[in-house]
Amino acid sequence: MKGYEFFRYFCAGQQYVLCEAKADQWTQGQVLAKVLCDPLKGTGADTLILLQKKNKGVYCIQSFNELGEKRPHPEAGILSAADWVCTRGQIDHCLFLDDRYEKKVCRTDTGEYALQMEAPSFDAKKIPVSTQGAPWGKPISIGDIRLKLYSLSVGSPYAVCFLDWQKNLNWIDKVGPELEKHFLFPLRTNVALAFVLNPKNIMIRVWERDSGEQPGSVRASVAAAVVSIKNNVAQAPLWVHTKAGKSEISWSENTSIDYKANASLLFRGIFECTESTSF
Repeated sequence: MKGYEFFRYFCAGQQYVLCEAKADQWTQGQVLAKVLCDPLKGTGADTLILLQKKNKGVYCIQSFNELGEKRPHPEAGILSAADWVCTRGQIDHCLFLDDRYEKKVCRTDTGEYALQMEAPSFDAKKIPVSTQGAPWGKPISIGDIRLKLYSLSVGSPYAVCFLDWQKNLNWIDKVGPELEKHFLFPLRTNVALAFVLNPKNIMIRVWERDSGEQPGSVRASVAAAVVSIKNNVAQAPLWVHTKAGKSEISWSENTSIDYKANASLLFRGIFECTESTSF
């Protein structure tokens, strides 16, 4: 029986399990993901981040969901991996590589991790929406709730609505499922309800398509921040607060997005590999 060390992380409302792959394990991520992400027999994490070292601070990376399927690298997973690499190597920056993918992450003086994300898109076809132009400030009614809708893509489609009262953030369980399946969004959408605390701080609630309400999300925070800054109701750098914690976001028109947040190591352990799951 072999033992493989793993690390369980929490970042932006999601839980990740990290494992450094030896040469003969790199092609076995599907098997490891099914076991380590299993909610009963494993860690119950959302995603496995599999790393393989190339040089100091430079790692190849693969991401798998709980079914063992390869998935795009989640930003919060990248920050979790950065914490593991930087803490282990006592360095302040690292680089992750995959086919046609390269992402640099830096550790700030305050211990947060910073990465750049692609510029948001307001193109109706890229979001996509069923109208000729992307809705921006469009009045919309969900039952007796009246809102203004702002749509954009930050790698995923988002519908962002602002509220006049902080207590109305609890509307997420009513507004979220209705907007997710609204005819405006042929491929459905994620939803963020936002309340502006002051020009430097906003609070949001998150509804993800297929998953429902979530305690936090990197892309939901970014979407709400971009709309806030574009509408001049907040200023960059901006703190976005969720149930899962806070992140700092900077953006200006026609530029990429700067995202900063903490990643927390919850625990580490050893996965005992039997013959049925051995590599």
